[in-house]
Amino acid sequence: MTVLLEAIDQMEGVSTIDLLRGLLADETSATTTKITVINLLAKKSDVFSLPILVDFLDNENDDLRIAGLTAITAIVRTADKTKLEDIGLVDILKAKLPESTPRLRKAVINLFGQLKDPATIEILTGFLLDENAEIRADATMALGSFGDKKSMDLLLDRLAVEEDRWTKIQLIGALQKTREKSVIPVFIELLKDPEPDIQSSAARALGELTNHYYGENYEKWSEWWEAQKNKVKPQ
Repeated sequence: MTVLLEAIDQMEGVSTIDLLRGLLADETSATTTKITVINLLAKKSDVFSLPILVDFLDNENDDLRIAGLTAITAIVRTADKTKLEDIGLVDILKAKLPESTPRLRKAVINLFGQLKDPATIEILTGFLLDENAEIRADATMALGSFGDKKSMDLLLDRLAVEEDRWTKIQLIGALQKTREKSVIPVFIELLKDPEPDIQSSAARALGELTNHYYGENYEKWSEWWEAQKNKVKPQ
């Protein structure tokens, strides 16, 4: 079967794509065959196969699920945004969320982060309240990819109440990406956080934003900010 699929890959024309999609839809196709087909569709950057590939995101077979996510990620990375809008990829992914497992939510959230579609911001914001800390962290990274003020305000609100260490670190990183001056005093206050990892993440973010380096020294950063807050611009 692998040799046959490789031969199909060398063929030209839409009928080739249709044949490959048909093999995916065929319940009798072996797992190895489906994985090979998924990889071929990714190689062909076939945007119109995305709705079929999305169905593999919650597949019980880990190999198929990973192959599907990898293929979708590869296609989305190089696809024309207009084509993604034409097939309604965001809506297709949204439809997967009700009653979804944490594993599926993580996959959809990560894809939303790649798509950077403003229509997903409200959904991602909702995930900042998810009971699963990994989901909150993934939603944080996805929102951080937008880098706009609306997202920044949402991330700041979450940072003020977040208790999970890893999620807080992701929130710091996402806020750093906005390069907004208003996050500097927030980071300075985090230098007093009892968690050493939070302190070091805040110090690193301050250095990247300001091009000044006072480590985790709260007093020096506070003095610097008091002198510079009316004129400093993130680097």
